[in-house]
This record gives sequence, structure tokens and C-alpha cells, in this order.
Amino acid sequence: MAVNLLDRLTSFLMPEDDNNDNLASHENKPRLKLFSEAVLNMSVAIPLNFDDVDQYAEAIRKGKVLIVNMENIDAATRQRVFDYLNGVSYVLNIEVEKISKNMMIYVPRHVDVCKELFAYSIPTYVKQTVQ
Repeated sequence: MAVNLLDRLTSFLMPEDDNNDNLASHENKPRLKLFSEAVLNMSVAIPLNFDDVDQYAEAIRKGKVLIVNMENIDAATRQRVFDYLNGVSYVLNIEVEKISKNMMIYVPRHVDVCKELFAYSIPTYVKQTVQ
């Protein structure tokens, strides 16, 4: 067993290219993939009514990052959309972060969201003394 494993490992790491007959057998061998590219799909959603929410829930279910801007809907519909998407995210173990008063981001657990608060200041050359 150890010899067979050693032979397989040696033939994988150092393939023989001298013989054309062995070339066809090397093409059928499985290849070791050390890493895969990280793919992160992001969608921005602006719901106009509650009927749009099923599409957003499907995007969350597929593992997309979803930013929902709820500025264009009334308060009652905004609450319904928020409750529905939060229920979907709870069931699917999705993180929810508040971006602003009317914007939310829904991300899978393996995605980190960094929240940094930047202090906005007025440059000193703009400040004027009040007399």
C-alpha cells in the first residue's frame, strides 16, 4: 500500500513526458487543486413595493451580498420588507448590518463587514471667526 501511494505521488509530482503512450493516461488523471478563487457577488436592491422581496430573498439564499435601500417606500412597507428579509437571514444564518437609517446589508457569515466611523472636520482655513 505504501509503495503504491509513493508511486502515485511520484507520478503525480514528476510526470513522465518521454512516452506519447503515457500522455493519454496523464490527461485522464485527476489534478490536485490547491486553492480556488473567491467569488463574491453583490447586488443593490431598491424595492418599490413588497412584491419585490421574493427576488431579494432568493439572492440572499444563493449567497450573494445584498444591499437594500429602502428610502423609496413608506414606513409600513419598509417594516414589512425589513421583517421578511431578517426572517430569511435568520433561517439561512446570514449576517445583517445596518448601513444607514434606511439601508441594510445582508452578507454570508464568511464575509466580514468592517464598520469604521470617520470623523468629518472642517479645515481650519474654512473656519471664520464670528465678530
